[in-house]
Amino acid sequence: MLRYTAVLTSLVVLLLRVHQVVRAEDTFDRFRAVYSSVVQQHDESFRKGLTIVAAVTFPEIKKPTPKTLYFSGLKHRVEVDLGKVSVVSCVGDRMTFSLFQKEERNDLIHLSYNGDPSIEDDELDQALLLCRPHYYVHGFSLLSVISSPEFRVVKCEKTRADEVELVNLEFEWKRVDRLSRESVLLEPDRNWAINKHVMSLRSGESYVTEVAYSANGFLPRQSMVTVNGKLDRKVDFFEWKEGALPDEPFSPGFYGIPEYSGMRIVWTYAIGTGLLCGILFLVWKWKRS
Repeated sequence: MLRYTAVLTSLVVLLLRVHQVVRAEDTFDRFRAVYSSVVQQHDESFRKGLTIVAAVTFPEIKKPTPKTLYFSGLKHRVEVDLGKVSVVSCVGDRMTFSLFQKEERNDLIHLSYNGDPSIEDDELDQALLLCRPHYYVHGFSLLSVISSPEFRVVKCEKTRADEVELVNLEFEWKRVDRLSRESVLLEPDRNWAINKHVMSLRSGESYVTEVAYSANGFLPRQSMVTVNGKLDRKVDFFEWKEGALPDEPFSPGFYGIPEYSGMRIVWTYAIGTGLLCGILFLVWKWKRS
């Protein structure tokens, strides 16, 4: 009798596990079925033209830093208000550049062709990380994550917090060159916006992004990043404005900076021209000998 009871208990446990797996698959399939169209709407806003007014707070800096960010197709621009001085960083059609603005004077910091591996601009890098917490997980679109061949669902279940229905998705995938186990809390009634993202850094530290929204909206009102429970940065979003943007401010010429004024480009041309002349001279001398 005890043996039959144990077998029956094992079968019940197994059936419950199978039921949980089926429910998890159903929830994930429902999410995946509609999520691509949701992401397409977000991406379209950035492509057509999007202006974001925000302020970024870092724990080591007492005063929030005001920023205005502009996105238009593959172009994006960041204007940082530092009080007496502003910094403009921009990726245009062909050039990436940044400059200081003081009164009516523009002082070039750097100017290079897009894709130059030597370009280092934290403002441009941070712009892409800061402004998409509702559908990106630390630099990667959640849609691209769930579509990657290395992606595996660990758990997907419904839950509730503050009377809000959420879906907790735990997963594994290959983040660049390492297996990463992460989780996201999604809000189905808010276009599956990300409410919280948790991952571990290479150092083993916990990296958590929490996103707050207005009562009826699906665009972030605030995002907060903590590392091992300590504030890393907070972003307050004041305005999200859709609409086509003019091309001129994405060009160095708009700020009175000729494209050839980037010293890196000048030196590249100078060195290349010098090498070419040297080679031609050696060929000419060899033919005459």
